[in-house]
Amino acid sequence: MTLLTEWQAKPSWNETLPICPVYISKASGRMDISLARLCMMEKELTLNPEYGFEQFSFEDPRLLINPVWRRLAKPTMPFLETGLDEVVALLSGALISYLEELWDPNIFHLVFCSAGLDSRNLSWRLAELRDRMGNDWIGDIHFRCHEPEGADFKKAMARQGWKPEQYSVHKEGEAQSADCFDMGNFQDNVNAYSKMLIRFSDDVVPAEREKETCLVLGMMGGEGLQYPLWQGYSENRLNDLYRYAQFPTWSMCREYNRWGDILMPYLSYKYLDMLFRVPRRLFRYAGRERTHDVIRKRLLERFHDPVPCHYGHQYGFYFSETREDYIRKCWRASRLYNDYSGLHFVRCASPWLTPYDSQDAKLYSYATMYETIPT
Repeated sequence: MTLLTEWQAKPSWNETLPICPVYISKASGRMDISLARLCMMEKELTLNPEYGFEQFSFEDPRLLINPVWRRLAKPTMPFLETGLDEVVALLSGALISYLEELWDPNIFHLVFCSAGLDSRNLSWRLAELRDRMGNDWIGDIHFRCHEPEGADFKKAMARQGWKPEQYSVHKEGEAQSADCFDMGNFQDNVNAYSKMLIRFSDDVVPAEREKETCLVLGMMGGEGLQYPLWQGYSENRLNDLYRYAQFPTWSMCREYNRWGDILMPYLSYKYLDMLFRVPRRLFRYAGRERTHDVIRKRLLERFHDPVPCHYGHQYGFYFSETREDYIRKCWRASRLYNDYSGLHFVRCASPWLTPYDSQDAKLYSYATMYETIPT
């Protein structure tokens, strides 16, 4: 079987744990990150209300791990025989090593950055690399946050020495809504049978520049170090991580089709090689409030950052009448609706009236993918 994607040739693919679903044609065995490309090669497409076209499944991500790092999938790995300070130093070094190795100053980097602990730890290390390697090494970079975390995010960015033009808050001060995040944008190929996804960076990187941009994500830091405290800890840390992340991570289907490259330091193999061997005794909460684990707090302490870290993410996704009308018109005019309206669940779907993660919303997202298949 051949993975029909340019991603295999990217250094980041070989240094980062796969969480993006890779689709497989049940008939031909072809594999691809782009569902539309696979659809083009099928003689027929049968729509199932539970998961989309029956002609496709997806690959077990464990089989996509770089062979050099297959040991990460083993049920047990030897623990690091060291204390908290040494573990923190090893994890920090792994994050920095990943960034140093894969950073290309000739490419524009867009960093999705909240006011949370994982983003803060990442942005501080980028600032550290900037100061050590120079502005020419860091190149053109922009950090983008969204409300309600904008105020603390901006304070942290300023303290880290980023220039005002290097960071911004999406629609600063505006209340969250489906309209605010352009939810249901029919030009946005979700590339999955998934909930409607949000957009909050179009004014920084217009669609035509996305393939020229490297997206940097601070995701999965908490899944590695805090989730074990409340969701459990097994002998197979990789299985734990995929369970916490609820693989397949369908939102990444869109991102891998959207951006030129993606860096996820908390999913680097070097970082996970350390993380999976952290002794259980070091997994504990930092303080009585139980909002953060001790290791991530210690990762931040070296920077003496007094700006509060936001805990959790709050979203408000109500549809205005204008947004409802837009989604209804796009759905009824879509090729998916018109090709499959003979099916009751398609004909009766009302994605403009249902929650953004409902079956009807997933059908709408699927329609954005189906629309991109050449006729």
